[in-house]
Amino acid sequence: KNRIMESPQADARPSTDQEPSSSDTQPTKTKRNRGPKNKPVAAKLSLPTSPVRFLCLHGYIQSGPVFSRKTSAFKKCFNKIKAEFVYPTAPHLMDNFTCDDGSAAYKWLEAVDETGGADPYYYLSAKQWIGFEESLAFLFDFIDKNGPFDGILGFSQGAVVASLLCALCLPPCDSEPERTKAYPRLSFKFAILASGFQAPSEDYSPIYARLQPQHCTATNTRPIPTLHVVGERDERVPPAATKALAELFQQQTDNSGVLLSHDAGHVIPVKSAPKAAYYDIISQGYSQ
Repeated sequence: KNRIMESPQADARPSTDQEPSSSDTQPTKTKRNRGPKNKPVAAKLSLPTSPVRFLCLHGYIQSGPVFSRKTSAFKKCFNKIKAEFVYPTAPHLMDNFTCDDGSAAYKWLEAVDETGGADPYYYLSAKQWIGFEESLAFLFDFIDKNGPFDGILGFSQGAVVASLLCALCLPPCDSEPERTKAYPRLSFKFAILASGFQAPSEDYSPIYARLQPQHCTATNTRPIPTLHVVGERDERVPPAATKALAELFQQQTDNSGVLLSHDAGHVIPVKSAPKAAYYDIISQGYSQ
């Protein structure tokens, strides 16, 4: 009842949290890892012939059906493959808000504002979050009952949650608390994280620690390929926060923590350059 499954054939605009989608009229740049790791997008892609299943996590003040509608143009990017998009709705109803179409709004978590309203970006440094454990438990159960999924699409607050799910594809660190060690080990091939940022609570830093190079070397693992979409004019999630999240995933390989920069705001771009980047990250995921 709280999910919607879609094929790429639909018609609407790319996703935002609440604001109307802006057209993607500016050039888009794909930035790979810094320094000697920089490589061009692969000319020959290794695309799957079997259906690719996306777990799609909506943003703040949204729902699965609303996110499905707003990502219709994004879904049309995948006409070269068979793709299925599954949209769960977060478990926390927002009593005082509705989506832009008047329907019920939901959230994955809520940051406690300790600045008294003085900082509009308080959620980037908030130490206390409400509802995260319930959302993770909900998603673990949802994945178990509706999976497997090949990739994750996360937007805004959904990208925060998705970043943790990506880290949970790696084995736990020895120093982790038993609480996080008990989380199930997940299996995704790739992720597209748009307008995301790191969950700043210390409760989840042990999960992000799984991405550290020394841990990956010790366990002979590496992060799944991730594409981080950053809007240079994003006024909801500062571009620097999205780029900082990408840096957490930048490891020994050149296909984790890839940046896709565009000159629009809080949107998922759908023009030719981002479309190529989406195919490339899928190809990397199936080649790893």
